[in-house]
Amino acid sequence: MMEAVADIPACVGSKFDLEVLIDGWNQLSNTTREQYFTTYCPVVKQSVQECLVPVEAISRLCMTSEAQRVEWPDFPMYLLPKVVDLLCEGHGEILFANNSQSPTKCFENYFTYMKQCMRNFVSETNAKPRGEFAEVECRVLERSRRCVFDKLTNCGNGELIRVFDLPYRSVVEQTACRNFIKLE
Repeated sequence: MMEAVADIPACVGSKFDLEVLIDGWNQLSNTTREQYFTTYCPVVKQSVQECLVPVEAISRLCMTSEAQRVEWPDFPMYLLPKVVDLLCEGHGEILFANNSQSPTKCFENYFTYMKQCMRNFVSETNAKPRGEFAEVECRVLERSRRCVFDKLTNCGNGELIRVFDLPYRSVVEQTACRNFIKLE
């Protein structure tokens, strides 16, 4: 299964001209955004969906009869199409929120911020399985979200927390954290 997950970036990248996509991303502005997102959003979303098919097929072999889906430790892969939808909504309006001069700057730092903030979560929870989360782990998760939000806000685009909130909400709703964390 991990091999199928590892193949996702190469699979997605093989579906379109990645160099042109990245060049467009690097030149993204209010003037170019409508054309860029109209061109690439459908292609990227379809690619993500197609490339998840092998992972979903393999994961079904691992599921118990009562399981809804298999969770991956780092990111619930089934949320990727929702991330694409969120980034594409309104021709990338989330990227331009409060920062139309440099719309991709905060998003390009997003994964660094997430890694920095989630490091505490992993170390303080001893990487416990989600099924074993109690209030302590949930509060650490909540602080990690606050850390990501603060960094994005300081960068100039706190709206990007909505990207983090997709997996965050999933974890909260599917664990004991639903008893300790109030989702907005």
